[in-house]
Amino acid sequence: AWLREQIIEATGKPKPKVVWMGTPSYDGRQGATGFAEAGLVVEWLNVTDTEALPSPEAIKATLRSADIIQVSGGNTLFAVRRWRNLGVDKLLHEAMVRGCVLCGGSAGCICWFDGGHSDSLAPSTVHPDYRRALTEEEKLDWSYCRVKGLGFVDAFCCPHHNQHERHSTVSRAEHFDSLLRMSPGEVGIGVDNDACFVVEGDSWRGALRCATSVHTVVVPPPRTPCFSALPVVRFPSPQW
Repeated sequence: AWLREQIIEATGKPKPKVVWMGTPSYDGRQGATGFAEAGLVVEWLNVTDTEALPSPEAIKATLRSADIIQVSGGNTLFAVRRWRNLGVDKLLHEAMVRGCVLCGGSAGCICWFDGGHSDSLAPSTVHPDYRRALTEEEKLDWSYCRVKGLGFVDAFCCPHHNQHERHSTVSRAEHFDSLLRMSPGEVGIGVDNDACFVVEGDSWRGALRCATSVHTVVVPPPRTPCFSALPVVRFPSPQW
């Protein structure tokens, strides 16, 4: 509830409109109820089913009407590819530039960055139609990977940084570190469970034990008095 209140306040509007994008979860709505319970208008933008896509004009109108865009968890690789194929990536960038607050957890935490440490190869994150055909052994046969994000924040992000998958002998943090060593000089951001990472212009703030998952929030500076209690750190080499 605290983080939701901060996100709402960051818009500068008493009743901002929210657009929920469940693309990483194949248009699932799990986690989408919080803003609605707070009395806000929430519109769901579904772009997974190619046979039931809104028109390009409808997609554009929906995203341009948003004060907050929230992205679900799930398969980052699928979501970013789908958005690029539909031109949604450009509309999301346009939303950021005009001052829309962008946020999300897990895959919705990764997608705003240049790249992310992801479980997008895990069978648990693929479309249910494919998942049902896998054996239990096949469901455990996967590894973490690096995925390309939208590039709004010039850094490499690892959500669930303190999490250790049961099937893996390597922790997520250790695997993240191994990928960072392949790219000397790259900025790596590890976000633990129940934490949030707030990006405002070329600065960032972080908070622990403030969320029920792991979140990134991209807000327009200097319209962020709600996050002012959190310490500010400058990115070494910001690029938007």
